[in-house]
Amino acid sequence: MSTAEEFDTPQRSVLDEALAAWDAGLCVIRVHADGSKAPIGKWKHYYEQCTRPDRDTVERWFKGGHEGIGVLCGATSGGLEMLEFEGRAVAEGMLDKWFEQCRDNGLERVVNKVLAGWSEESPSGGLHMLYRVEGDVPGNTKIATRPIEAKKVDTLIETRGQGGFTVIAPSTGEIHDSGRPWIRAAGGPETMATITQAERAALHALCRTFHVEADRPEPPADKPKGPRPAHSGDSWIDKVVDHVDRTRSWSSILQGYGFTFDHQAGGIQYWARPGKLAEMRGDRAAGKKKADSRAWSVTINAKGTKYPVSRANPPTISVTLISGNIYPEAKKAPNKALAASGLMTPEDVRAFWNAIPAAERPKDADGFAQRLLAQKLLTEFQAKQLLAGRGASLVMGDYAVLAEIGAGGMGQVYKARHRRMERIVALKVMSSAAMKDEAAVKRFQREVRAAARLEHPNIVTAYDSGEAGS
Repeated sequence: MSTAEEFDTPQRSVLDEALAAWDAGLCVIRVHADGSKAPIGKWKHYYEQCTRPDRDTVERWFKGGHEGIGVLCGATSGGLEMLEFEGRAVAEGMLDKWFEQCRDNGLERVVNKVLAGWSEESPSGGLHMLYRVEGDVPGNTKIATRPIEAKKVDTLIETRGQGGFTVIAPSTGEIHDSGRPWIRAAGGPETMATITQAERAALHALCRTFHVEADRPEPPADKPKGPRPAHSGDSWIDKVVDHVDRTRSWSSILQGYGFTFDHQAGGIQYWARPGKLAEMRGDRAAGKKKADSRAWSVTINAKGTKYPVSRANPPTISVTLISGNIYPEAKKAPNKALAASGLMTPEDVRAFWNAIPAAERPKDADGFAQRLLAQKLLTEFQAKQLLAGRGASLVMGDYAVLAEIGAGGMGQVYKARHRRMERIVALKVMSSAAMKDEAAVKRFQREVRAAARLEHPNIVTAYDSGEAGS
C-alpha cells in the first residue's frame, strides 16, 4: 500500500475530513506539527468527562490549514477503537497471515466489514482499522510484541482504546517525522463498522498468535484433583463431563491433540497450532459450558453403552476449535428469541413449530431460521440478527425492520414495514452516539419537519417520526 490511487478512495481536505469526523460523533482535536504526533493543548478532560469540542471550534481549528487531525478513542467518540498492524508487521507478512486466519476461523465477514468501514495506511506502511464496539472499550493494549534485546520489545499489533488517541488521514506535512501522510484506504468516519464484544475478542485472539514471549514458559502444573462427591444430576452427559473433570486435565487433552502451550495472561491460557488459537479458562473448563462455547466444541464419546462411565470405561474426547464463533441465547432457544423480538407472537411461533412433522423438525437454530426463511416469515437480515442475539432491534415502535439499506454519520437507514398498515418505508434511525449530541438531535428533527411539508414526485415523503427503545 503506497498511494491513495490504489484504493480509488477520494481524499478530502483536512478541514472537510475534520468536520466529517465530528459529524460522525467523534471527538476531534489537533495534532502538533513537530513529528511527535502529540495532541495540541489540554485534551484529557474530553475523555474524563466524555465530552468533545463543538463543531464551530473544530472548524476554527482547521480552517487556517492546520495539517494534523486527531481523534480520541473510547466512550467520548461513541465507543471508537483503532486496531493497528505496525509497518514492520505488514512488511513481514503478518497482516496477510491474519487475514487467512480470519477466513479459516469464520471471521471473514467481520474483518471485511471493518476494513471497508474505515481503514487507513500509516506513514510507516502499517494498517489502521477504526471501528466502534458495542459496550465498553478497554484502554490501549499491546496485543502482540516480540523481544529484541534484554527487557526491550518491538510492538507488532496494538490498539488505541479508552483514553487513547490516534491520528487520521489526510494528516500530512510535519505531523509524522518522516514527512509522509496518512492515507485513506477505504470508507471513513461516516461508514465505520460497529462490532460486538465477541467479534472484537475473536479478532484480537487471532492477533495474539503473533505474540512472541522472551522465554516460552512450560504449561502451568495441573492442580491436584481431590476426591469429590458423585454427580447428582440425571443427565448422562453431565456424568460424562463430571468424570472428565475429575480424571483428566485440559493440559493433557490439548497436548494429546498436538496443541502447544503459548503463554498465560490475565488468568487465560493460550494454546496454539498452525494458524489457530485456543483460549482456555482454567483447567476445569470442561465443566464450564458457557466459557467453553465461546472457543471450543467438545465432543465426548463414551466407549460402550452403559452409563455412568467409569475409570474402567473411560470416554474418548474430540476437541474441535471454533475460535470466534459464539452461541447467544438465540442459538439455544430460537423460538423464545423469535417471540421476544416481537416479529411473531408466542402463539404464532408455537403454531408454526407444531405444524412441522416431528421427524422433520430442525435440530438447531440455523435449521429453524431456514424453515422460517422458506415460508417467508423472516427476511435474511432478520434471521442473521436473531441468530446473533440482536432480535430486540428488529421491531421499532410500529415498524418491523426488514433489511439494512445503508449507514452514515448520523445512524442507519433500514427497509421496514408498518405492522398495521403494511406500508414499506425507509426508516432512518439515529445512532446512540448521535443521540448524545443535542445539536444533532435538533438538526434531525428539523429535517423531519421540513420533509413532512414537501410533496413532490421526486422527493421522498416523510410519513412519521418518533422514539423507540431506551
